[in-house]
Amino acid sequence: MLGEEIGNGDAILNHVKVNGQTIIKGGGDHSVHLQDTVLLSVIIDKRSGAVRVVAEGATSVQQTTLQSSVILENSTGTDAGFNNVTVDQSMPANSYVSLRGDFNTVDVFAANIAISVPSGLINSLQVRSGADNASLDLGGSDRISNLLLNAVAAVTGTGGISNAWLNVSGISFEYLPDQYGLGAGVQEPSHGSSNATLLQYINVSNGAVQLNFNRPLADATLDDFAVTAKLNGQPYVLENLAYDAAQQKLTFKQLPADQYHMQELSIAVAPSETTTKFSRRSVLTTIKITGFEGTVWDVNNNPVSGMTIRFRDRAGGTVGPVLATVVTDANGRYKVTLPPGLYTGELVADGFIPGYVVGQASLNWYYTDENATAIRIPGENETRIVLVWGEVPRDLDSHLVGPTPDAASHFHTWYGGKIYSYNNVVFDDLDHDDVTAYGPETTTIRQNVYGTYRFYVHNYSGENSLRTSQAEVKVYRGNNPEPVESYQVPTGTGTERYWAVFDMNISESGITFTDINQLMTTADQADGGEVNVATVTSRVYSVNNSLNTIGGVAAGISTAAFKAGLSPSVTGVTYDVYAPGSSIAKTGPIISGDQLIVKAANGITKKLYTIVTSGMAVDTEAPQQVANLTASNVTATSLTLSWSPSTDNMPGGVRYAVYSGGTYLTTVTGTTYQVTGLTAGQSYSFTVKAFDTAGNYAPASNPFTVDTLVSLDAVTDSYALNRNVPETDHGQLAANEVESGGVGQAQEVSNSMLLFPSGAIEV
Repeated sequence: MLGEEIGNGDAILNHVKVNGQTIIKGGGDHSVHLQDTVLLSVIIDKRSGAVRVVAEGATSVQQTTLQSSVILENSTGTDAGFNNVTVDQSMPANSYVSLRGDFNTVDVFAANIAISVPSGLINSLQVRSGADNASLDLGGSDRISNLLLNAVAAVTGTGGISNAWLNVSGISFEYLPDQYGLGAGVQEPSHGSSNATLLQYINVSNGAVQLNFNRPLADATLDDFAVTAKLNGQPYVLENLAYDAAQQKLTFKQLPADQYHMQELSIAVAPSETTTKFSRRSVLTTIKITGFEGTVWDVNNNPVSGMTIRFRDRAGGTVGPVLATVVTDANGRYKVTLPPGLYTGELVADGFIPGYVVGQASLNWYYTDENATAIRIPGENETRIVLVWGEVPRDLDSHLVGPTPDAASHFHTWYGGKIYSYNNVVFDDLDHDDVTAYGPETTTIRQNVYGTYRFYVHNYSGENSLRTSQAEVKVYRGNNPEPVESYQVPTGTGTERYWAVFDMNISESGITFTDINQLMTTADQADGGEVNVATVTSRVYSVNNSLNTIGGVAAGISTAAFKAGLSPSVTGVTYDVYAPGSSIAKTGPIISGDQLIVKAANGITKKLYTIVTSGMAVDTEAPQQVANLTASNVTATSLTLSWSPSTDNMPGGVRYAVYSGGTYLTTVTGTTYQVTGLTAGQSYSFTVKAFDTAGNYAPASNPFTVDTLVSLDAVTDSYALNRNVPETDHGQLAANEVESGGVGQAQEVSNSMLLFPSGAIEV
């Protein structure tokens, strides 16, 4: 049984053998496909619109009985596929049958139906007694070898008929058969007018009626049609009824599904009493009103208003014609009216990553919770990873592994630990977890740490294979609405539960991606987190990963002996000793305050330990706060900062970090620093922090604000430049080179500039 639940969706039977009856009650015009399938008997009975059934490959169906409108397509030839076709007398009046391809026998028992044969060959077609008022339209490439008419019928179209036998009078042909015979007392059939235009059948949807003629209808208007409708058997007036001549389609105001769900809408179309442009009895089709609704939320469960949703046919239908467009209201709600079937809605709004919602319009239920999650574009320095997949498996899980600020381990965000924080600051989080198919799941890197991030996916529910999940991962960086990287799960065969997708490396030089895209059997294989660990262990010394110190080291021990007492905490870790502030690895004796710099296996993550020799306590006290910060030698583009020296409780010296407006500039060991590259006429605020070799920072100094110089706009006395200055002489002009009134004495010019043709010269 292919039930009504299919709606207007697709169904495929592949290599199936059924010895009993196969009943088809669902499916749409995209079709039910029978591929290399053997069926004894098929009954097609879909009462809510036509279904298309296609026989392909080596399919063989012994007997096919049609009880409702259908498009029957035979792609296998007369010796296979639909061998014997019966149009049952139970078929509703005004139904239509379209036969495409080659058929052996077709037996018609139903009255008042339209049969279209656009192409192919029918060996034998018989219209039985009682099947009156059948219309048979033959396409130009179609041919019937033998036609037997036992009831009144009208045969139109340019297709050929080799032999015909007529047992009743009143039969009409547009083109006579090649040869035909008449039963006793039967009158000659009428024929001729190749210009006759007939309305054969109609396709009704909620909002439109597609008219199907045997040839294009010319110069018609709405006045040429008699259109009537009923809703649940009661007369109903179609609002805004209009005729689109270009598409030969009647349109009307759609009936909203939330008000009229499951109600039957019947529409009949016939020629008006005054028209002579086409002919055909009244054609009637009935449909049911269906649709669905839901809410669009963001990852914080706030409703999203103003979200445009464009619906396309089928789950996963992200391309193709848009069938309906809606916009969410102030509460994030949407409602859409569509024929029975599955649909994919594309979510579009400013500030959001394009996403999707899957909804079902059902003949049996009106769904009100076809909800979706909309994903916002990440912040300027954030990275957002989005995982989506198909209907099966039900639950895929996102896993992100990456570096921690202390380089002592690695973090892992997943459904069992959604947030990673360090010193009360959220660095990474799984901000949306989905367990009901399709996704999305979103993971966000909110604070960047140098190192390697690994993203992988786990098939938690274990249903089917990851390879058939249609899983897709997209990575968004900053406020760019387009992904910077996209990954599709590898296909094929296999039962692996883990998909290692990519590594992302953050370093001083920027962000790079390394594609992995491999399926694996265990979490350990997929994880890869230890590449970020940059720590050492020791049975000789005291290693403190919180204070970043190594204590218990004998003063004066050689560097080689000291390093021999250390071990890497994980494979791939390397390390060297450096004097404070030096970039050259040390080889001499160890003194307190020396630094051990450890590098992780990824070559990016680093950790600095301060070495404390025996007899000295671990330093946890910061130096004195910097005082008396001031500036001198101020010009338009530079100045010199100076401050009083800071004291510390431990030997090893104090260093100073210089900041401009909170932005780090440099580290110096003295108490002055020349700032260059400034802009003339701008205000700058500077601070300085003192810190010791143990990495203890004092509070920042009080800010010192200074303005850079501007161009000369006044001089205290009138003066003239009596010296001839060549155009090439654009260096500094000393004060004693400015003559006032020809006196020959230096004129005082303070904090000013003289402007020369080729630029500004400071004085």
